[in-house]
Amino acid sequence: MNIDSTIEDLEAQAYFASQTLFSTDKLTLIIDVELHNPERQTIRLSMAMVGFDFVAGFLKFQSQRNFTWVLIPNHSVNSIDIHQGSVEESIVEISASAFIISKLKDASISIKQFHRLKPSQGRLLNTLGNQLFTKGANLQIFPLEGIEWLAVDNLSADNRT
Repeated sequence: MNIDSTIEDLEAQAYFASQTLFSTDKLTLIIDVELHNPERQTIRLSMAMVGFDFVAGFLKFQSQRNFTWVLIPNHSVNSIDIHQGSVEESIVEISASAFIISKLKDASISIKQFHRLKPSQGRLLNTLGNQLFTKGANLQIFPLEGIEWLAVDNLSADNRT
């Protein structure tokens, strides 16, 4: 599967989803991800993709019509239940760190770390191995292993690849 064409397809689907009420498509993978946190919170991702060490997709906040694209490293996942679609169609053969630098460099992101109440926000500058470098109020380095999830509020506008 070609990762560039997959991302372009997801961006196009996200655009059309943002223009209308969210509708499901039989080819779209919809999954419930139970996070490995004390609350065992479950979130639903649409247009999901499964990488070597992450899952990602669009999260719709129930009180809003906005969609946020979220990447969740496997170390944050307790279980995944498939609601709709085919996993085989949604597999991307890439690691989280490679995906993040190839597709999200220069994007405005939010990073939720374990044991922190509020996410940190900034622009993704670079990665070095599993270290993410962001620039917000100051330069910060986040080890991927300490991240519960990473969110991009507007993937199409922020993705400059």
